Amino acid sequence: MARAIIGPDQNARIRYSVPTGRTIEFDVRADHSVKTYVMTKKGLEEWDNGNKKFKYFGGFQDPRRHHHQTLILPFGGHWYLVIVNPSTKNSVEVTYEVLY
Repeated sequence: MARAIIGPDQNARIRYSVPTGRTIEFDVRADHSVKTYVMTKKGLEEWDNGNKKFKYFGGFQDPRRHHHQTLILPFGGHWYLVIVNPSTKNSVEVTYEVLY
């Protein structure tokens, strides 16, 4: 599992290639509650531009310490696992793994 420290009100963005079968599985564990999103580059750009109706294909928007999900992505190319630290005061330590 990879490890990251995410600062207050910050996020980590990890880019992956969509596998041939389009099925992905991810597991995120954090020492404080985080949010996760599975997005395309376009969705990430919409989110960065402040669009509240950005498109995402999975993840958990309700903050929690453990995220685990299996998805079939309806697109090819690349996808991003975005891990968001919603705390405005504390950093969070996360470990994450993506399986194909």
